[in-house]
Amino acid sequence: MVRVGTSLIVATRSETGVTFEKVQGPSISNDDFMRGLETWRRNTKIRIPLVKQLHLMTKARAIGYVGTDRRTAYDIYYQGLRREKSDRPSRWGHGMYITDDPVIACFYSWLGRGDKGANEHWISRVYVRDYTVWQSLNKVWIPEKGIIKPMPDNEPKTDLEMAQSQYDRDNKIQELYGANKPYILMSKHVPRKRFSNPIYEGTPLGNIKDKRFNEMAIFPQIQDALFYVVPLEDNAYGLMLDNSKKKMPEAWKHYHWDTDVIDDWNVKVSNDTIDECTRHKEVLVLKAVDKK
Repeated sequence: MVRVGTSLIVATRSETGVTFEKVQGPSISNDDFMRGLETWRRNTKIRIPLVKQLHLMTKARAIGYVGTDRRTAYDIYYQGLRREKSDRPSRWGHGMYITDDPVIACFYSWLGRGDKGANEHWISRVYVRDYTVWQSLNKVWIPEKGIIKPMPDNEPKTDLEMAQSQYDRDNKIQELYGANKPYILMSKHVPRKRFSNPIYEGTPLGNIKDKRFNEMAIFPQIQDALFYVVPLEDNAYGLMLDNSKKKMPEAWKHYHWDTDVIDDWNVKVSNDTIDECTRHKEVLVLKAVDKK
């Protein structure tokens, strides 16, 4: 246990490291302990060992893409490890953020890394180690503008602020959707103003300007229990800007979470999310589900 000011941070060690959770009172209570123990048990239940011979992962399945730098792609995500602490945007809390669209992943491989060399912009395909376990995992698709609010990208956050934000978000998710940790958080990201830059005209990125895109926040305990990536391409951002190609490589499938693959993903959605998608003239093939 670590005290930060008047707050208490409780650490629970697992086989892959340490998980921290903020305790609201001046000391840990029996309820805190039992809640943490139940969360640990649920996290343990979804843990699938990652073997080096990936062809032996017969139950694995690709679900999306992540854009990052070479070291993170190969030394961390490919090894099945969780995202390292950084000051990069984490609007729904600390974790690995992925998308169903390789164009978006290419953009994020560059964002904040513009001064790096071409080989620092990598796109990787994201896999779950066991698709059956993935199907059973709680997932919630929340509205962009609702009770659960994203943290502004441009505001620095201390560890304590991140912990409190995650604690509050977990409680709201449980209250609104009946989903306990571990859960996956899905949403529609607002359009990036950068997409309208004239330099993107005629490129894959320019084709999606003014459109919201799908994102998924994979929190650390889930990432190192159930995920790994396979790096696909260096200089991904340069590839995306090559307007001679007009589109991404055929092998880089757009997974279309909102219309094609979520029927059997155990995704809970509220009427607020559906109404928001309707206002944006988007299709979301889900029905609102009562949390009970």
